[in-house]
Amino acid sequence: MLRLLSALPHGFLSRLSWQYAASATTIFAGFAYSVILARALGVRDFGIFALVLAIATFAGQLLNVTTKEMLIRFLPLHAAASESSSARGLIRAAFLLNLVCAGLVLVALTAGHRLVGAYFFDGHNIAACLVVAGFIVAGQTILVESSTGVLRAQGQVRWMAMAQVALQLGRLGLTLAALAIGMRSPLAMLWVSAACVLLFALTHNLRLAGVVRRHYPGSTRTHASALGALSAHTSFLRHTYATALLSIPSKDLDVNLLGLFAGVESVAVYRVAKNFVAALWALTDPLFLVIYPELAQMFAVNAITRLRGFLSRITAVLAAGAAIVMVSCLFAVPFLIDQLIGRSFGGATTLFYVMMSTMIVWAPLSWLQSFFLAAGRPEIGTKSAAAHAALSLIVYVVAIRTSGPTGAAVGYAINAAAIAIIQLFVGYRSRAFAILFDDDMQQRCG
Repeated sequence: MLRLLSALPHGFLSRLSWQYAASATTIFAGFAYSVILARALGVRDFGIFALVLAIATFAGQLLNVTTKEMLIRFLPLHAAASESSSARGLIRAAFLLNLVCAGLVLVALTAGHRLVGAYFFDGHNIAACLVVAGFIVAGQTILVESSTGVLRAQGQVRWMAMAQVALQLGRLGLTLAALAIGMRSPLAMLWVSAACVLLFALTHNLRLAGVVRRHYPGSTRTHASALGALSAHTSFLRHTYATALLSIPSKDLDVNLLGLFAGVESVAVYRVAKNFVAALWALTDPLFLVIYPELAQMFAVNAITRLRGFLSRITAVLAAGAAIVMVSCLFAVPFLIDQLIGRSFGGATTLFYVMMSTMIVWAPLSWLQSFFLAAGRPEIGTKSAAAHAALSLIVYVVAIRTSGPTGAAVGYAINAAAIAIIQLFVGYRSRAFAILFDDDMQQRCG
C-alpha cells in the first residue's frame, strides 16, 4: 500500500491529504451532528428534520445547473491561450446562472409547501421549515458552484479544506449552543444550519472575487456578454447537468420515497443508517475533487503511460482501502449506534450492513466519472446516469413498497454497485478506455 502511494504524482498526495483532512472533519462533525440532533429531537422530530432537508435537496438537484466541472475543464484552456477576459466572462456567466438556480429553488419550495405538507406531513404546515431548508441547500451547494470550480482550477485545495472544516465545526458548535438554551425544534435547528452555510457561501464568494482579480485580469463584461461566454461550452454543460439530474435517484430519492410510503419514523431510522454509509462515500469524495484536475492535466500533455500507471495504482489502493473499512465497520458501527444514538434507532445497524455490502465493488472504480470528464467524454457519464436513473427508480419503488426501510437498504446497495458496472460497460462500448490499451493509439496521441 505504501509503495503504491509513494509512486503517485508529485504534489498529488499533498493535495489529497488536505482534502482528506477536510473530509475526515466532515465525517466526524457530520456524525456528531446527526447523533446530537437524533438524541435531542427524538425519532419523530428528527424524522421531520431529515425529510424536510431531503425534499429541499431534491429540489436543489432538479434546479441547479452544475458549473464547477465546466470551469475546472475550460479555465486552464483559456489561461493557456492568454484569454483572461474570456475566462472572466465565463466565471461571471456561471455565477449568474447559479444565482438564478438558487432563486428558483426558493420559489419552488415556497410555492409547493402545501402540496408537500399534504403528501409527506399529514397536512401540517411546514412552509417555514421548507424555506429555511432551501437556504441551506442554496448556501451549501448552489451558491458555491462557481467559486468551487475556479478555486479547484487554481489548485487552492488547502484554502477550501480549511473553509470546509470551519463550516462543519462551526455548525456543530452553534448547534450545541442552541440546544443548551432550549432551542429543540426542527425549525430552530434548520435556522442554525442555514446561518452557518450562508456565511460559508459568502466567504467562498469573497475568495472567488479575489482570485478573479489576481488571476483573470481584464475588463468586466456586461451580463449579456458574460452569458454569451457560455456558448462555446454549452454541450459540456448540458451533459454535466443531465448527468447530475439523472443521478438524483442515487441520492435522496430513497429517503423521499420512504417518507411517502412508510412515514417519518422509518425515515429517522433509515437516515441514521444512511449517515454512516454517507461517511463511507465521503472517503471517495476527495478522490474525485483531486483526481479530476490531475487526469485532465495528463490528457492535456498526452501522458498516456503515466495515466495508465496512475489509474492502476489508484484502483489497487481503493480496493485495499474498501476491504479494510468494511471489516472495521462490522465491529464498530453496532457499538456506535447503540451507545451514541440510542436503542430506539437499533434497527439502523442491520440497514447499514445491507447498504455497505457492495462497497468492495463501487469504491475501487470511483475514478470513472473523473476519467470520462478529463477525456472530454461527458456524454458517457450522461448515458450511464440515464440507465442508472431508470434502474434506481424501479428498484427503489418496488423495494420500498414491498419491504419498507429494509427494501430501501437493499435498493441502495444494488444501485451503488450498479453505477460502477454501468459506467464500465458504457465506457467500454464507447471505446473510452481504448487509449489505455491500444499501443497504436497511444503513439498517435503522443
